[in-house]
Amino acid sequence: MEGALYSCCVKAPYELESTMIQMTFEQLVSLLTEAGDAAIQSYIRSTEPLADRINQADAKRWISALGYKPVMLRKWVDAGLLNKVKTDEGKGNSQVWYSKAEIKRIIGASKVYSMT
Repeated sequence: MEGALYSCCVKAPYELESTMIQMTFEQLVSLLTEAGDAAIQSYIRSTEPLADRINQADAKRWISALGYKPVMLRKWVDAGLLNKVKTDEGKGNSQVWYSKAEIKRIIGASKVYSMT
């Protein structure tokens, strides 16, 4: 199985044509793992919303450990992919929080996008 290429057909709801993606077995396993992680995090978000929160400093460290630059948080927010929540709005230096589920979903989608 190692080194073998697998093909799958991806069709987004808004696209008229399908897109073929070729990936190695390792890439397929990585993609499925990311999807599973995102699903678990979404479940945690629905059952324990406070457990899904991560502050900005920890989020930057977390995505850095996953191989992404910390500046990506701001870029994802600017692109409308990630919501940031400020506690104590209007009181100066209030804490910024993100959803771990949203971050995991963005990372999974970016991996798929990088395969096309």
